[in-house]
Amino acid sequence: MNVAKHESKRLEQILIRDKLKNPARFCEILKKETEHFLNNFFESVSDSLNVDVKVDNEGFYCYHICGKASRIHICN
Repeated sequence: MNVAKHESKRLEQILIRDKLKNPARFCEILKKETEHFLNNFFESVSDSLNVDVKVDNEGFYCYHICGKASRIHICN
């Protein structure tokens, strides 16, 4: 199983399990999982990742993920 597929499955499990229980905890977990995933592709700047999830008036989840990296890892 490739990294992206594995991380996608882990994220799906987190979303299903935690999204309604505790929104702040959900964002914290999402941030950690996103950071873990992105570190496979980027050399991230420490503590630069910001994750925010909100529900709009139509009931859709809107997410914003922003971070900084000092370089890209070359994938072969």
